[in-house]
Amino acid sequence: MVKVTNPLHSQIATGNFAKALQFICGTFVREIPKPKDAETKKQLIIRNNFKEGADMWSHILNEETKEKWREFAKVVMTDEFCMKSRVWIHGYLCWMAFWLRWGENGWVSYPDPPEKI
Repeated sequence: MVKVTNPLHSQIATGNFAKALQFICGTFVREIPKPKDAETKKQLIIRNNFKEGADMWSHILNEETKEKWREFAKVVMTDEFCMKSRVWIHGYLCWMAFWLRWGENGWVSYPDPPEKI
């Protein structure tokens, strides 16, 4: 089953074709990556960290903090590198990037976004 968001030939088309190919940002097509062993200790740690960050966003962070992350994402998107990449970054993705990199209390203004990029 094909699930593609946005028009296929647009620069923001994203989706999977069957379970074989991924169409990314209207520019890239790649084989869907398959982990060699999804139950390794390292993979389980990563999966747990991701789940914790997603739970924080969904159930613990208040709406004011989430809005700060959304505004932070808008600032990040004005960065020259991001503008060239054509990938849209939003508040949740910024939060998860920081959470997965540094974890709880891992940056000075936690849980708010940093003051500078």
